[in-house]
Amino acid sequence: MSLTQEQIARLTKLSGLSIDNIDTERTSENLNSIIAYVDMLSSVSPETIASLESTTPSAYLRSDEVISLDIPSDTLLRCSPQKVISSQIALQSIMHGES
Repeated sequence: MSLTQEQIARLTKLSGLSIDNIDTERTSENLNSIIAYVDMLSSVSPETIASLESTTPSAYLRSDEVISLDIPSDTLLRCSPQKVISSQIALQSIMHGES
């Protein structure tokens, strides 16, 4: 599978990146290379891969400690550079104009 120029243009729009015509070709090659690699990985049978589990369980286990700072949520929300509506941080819609 490879991406068409239309698909790359759509990805560019959705990601908010600006890619000129020179970079479009290089970006297309890079994305197609990534997709080809993922396709190759998806064709590998899990039974042929050795276990990746750690042999030292203590390496990833730790005790969880809850730290309560007792800071009111209003105080934390005032730190946000985004607009706050009904005690929630308002985010710009990423789906605007998409069907």
